[in-house]
Amino acid sequence: MLFLTKWFPFPASLYHQLAKQTPHLSPVRQSPLIVEPVVCNFQLITSLPFPPVGVIHLQVIGAIDRHSYESLIATAGVLHRAGCRHLLLDLRQTSKIELSGVFALLNIARLYANQALLDPELGWGALHAAAAEITPALGKHVKLLAPTPAVRQMLQRASCCQFFEIYAEFDVALVACSNQSESAT
Repeated sequence: MLFLTKWFPFPASLYHQLAKQTPHLSPVRQSPLIVEPVVCNFQLITSLPFPPVGVIHLQVIGAIDRHSYESLIATAGVLHRAGCRHLLLDLRQTSKIELSGVFALLNIARLYANQALLDPELGWGALHAAAAEITPALGKHVKLLAPTPAVRQMLQRASCCQFFEIYAEFDVALVACSNQSESAT
């Protein structure tokens, strides 16, 4: 296991809003970085919102598995509560995704679509039930960037993830998020 750090670079105003909403993250003094040490082989890196649409780029490094899926959902939740409405999940350095990772991606899409989150205690049954309710609108605010071959294969097999738009290039994905944002206004 590696000792890694989650880095959340944000503007000072967003930093203060996040600090009030999530005191358990223990921000470091008045720094615009929120630092939380974790022990795992997993790392999340966020970007500043891309103006003018407020798209957040969240890079996932390592495996999305039973050890990390809750951190991914929690981070997406913090960003959503802070007012971010468009998320670009960068999967270029994601080594693998397990069923719990599929659950995380589905829950993040549901969160950004203002739908109720699935209960992890219901497990496989929750995914099956959710698969019956999938619509393209579920992927409106969350896009995926360049999943690795192993991750792409898992996403193709998971019927509950077919709604995600997948982009090979960062610039193209950012434009797609921007266009989606402009059409919502």
